[in-house]
Amino acid sequence: MNETQPATAWEREIDQLMNEQMVTLDYQKRKKLYDRVQQVISEQMPFIFLATPNILAGAKSDVGNFQPALLDHYTLWNADQIYLRNTESAGAR
Repeated sequence: MNETQPATAWEREIDQLMNEQMVTLDYQKRKKLYDRVQQVISEQMPFIFLATPNILAGAKSDVGNFQPALLDHYTLWNADQIYLRNTESAGAR
């Protein structure tokens, strides 16, 4: 988006609400501010939300300690613990 100024009044309102909720310590007030953001978004529908509930990751069977994570970097978060098994002694797969 990289806009220096909001293009519309509703974008300006969202910016103001989000800035205010980031520094508001009172949970109830912050919730009301964020609820208003959600309301504006639902009225204006400026976003297309793309979500994937499932992240698929795979590795060959000779990769040891392969444990995909839910967050980015899905397969490299434990790169220092991933290793290749010796497939010659275990038999080729």
